[in-house]
Amino acid sequence: MNKYTITTILILFSYLSIVSATGDVFPYRIGDKWGITNASGTIVMATKYDAVAYIGEGLVGVKQNGKWGYINNFGREVIPCVYQRISRFQNGIAAVQNKGKWTFIDKKGKPALKTTFDHVSIDKGKFLYDGLIAVKAKGKWGFIDRKGKERVFFDYTAVDRFSEGLCGVNRGGKWGFIDLNEDVIIPLEYDAVGTFHDGLASVMKNEKWGFIDQTGEIVIPLIYEDVKHFCMGIAPVFLEENWGYINRENETIIPFKYLEASCVEDGAAMVKDDNGVSYLNPKGQPISRGIFEAGLPFSDGLAAVMVEGTWSFINNSGQFAIPEGYEAVYPFRNGLAKVKKMGYWGFINKDGTEFWKN
Repeated sequence: MNKYTITTILILFSYLSIVSATGDVFPYRIGDKWGITNASGTIVMATKYDAVAYIGEGLVGVKQNGKWGYINNFGREVIPCVYQRISRFQNGIAAVQNKGKWTFIDKKGKPALKTTFDHVSIDKGKFLYDGLIAVKAKGKWGFIDRKGKERVFFDYTAVDRFSEGLCGVNRGGKWGFIDLNEDVIIPLEYDAVGTFHDGLASVMKNEKWGFIDQTGEIVIPLIYEDVKHFCMGIAPVFLEENWGYINRENETIIPFKYLEASCVEDGAAMVKDDNGVSYLNPKGQPISRGIFEAGLPFSDGLAAVMVEGTWSFINNSGQFAIPEGYEAVYPFRNGLAKVKKMGYWGFINKDGTEFWKN
């Protein structure tokens, strides 16, 4: 078994890390300018933009001279680059920011709503969850539907996103959960909450974490120093300076002996101990032969791992799927990963095809 020195890596998501290969178009770089290409490598739009992001629903976000707009999959600019920030299109609309205010536009660039907002909650380019959009106006958060109709009254200091029909909301410094009808299902009594996964949500009170079900009943007592969400029946939890994994009955499934632990993604969890990073299945059995210097959780079926100072990708069988070594990487999202090679950033697909020319 090969063992390497551990290196801690902090990965921050940027606009350019959140793109997709939808419609068989890909971001393509020549030098320091970006365009789009098709699957055969034919350049659809000349590389004249400063950045490319949020490919989907037939439109591609592009940045030029510090402003964002959209081109279509044939390379024609359909919405000019006039916005400070943008989202991906969802159900025919996108959130855009102009002069500090947010609103929504359709695919022709026309206003989809008349109202403007102070803020729109956007996560990895997405804003629409369970048919609702979290927006802030006059210092308070509420929810609207895609037609702009107010669905949850603007009465909250902070909100999370809807997950499994419930959403964490904060008023007066305390968190609880509401449903899609604006009814308070779980009283606002917690210091912090997470989103629902596998029917359970993490909650914190007096600096201790546990889990509740969708009725608000405490299923796992609030005894942990930190927790992450459930997936495939287990969750990573932190106790007495170590991470381990528990099931819904609060039974230890994977021992408390790790410095770091991720949620199960694509059937595997990333763990780190004094020897390095490895990957386990939900039963705690290793899926990879080696122990790596560093690693990222699985995303889109692949995980980035560092060997001898360079990054590659393994599949959830622990085999190298993309052996090419890169200087830095982001996780795969929707079929693409942003990687750095010879000092330049570009994108690769899951076959390892590189979409750039230096």
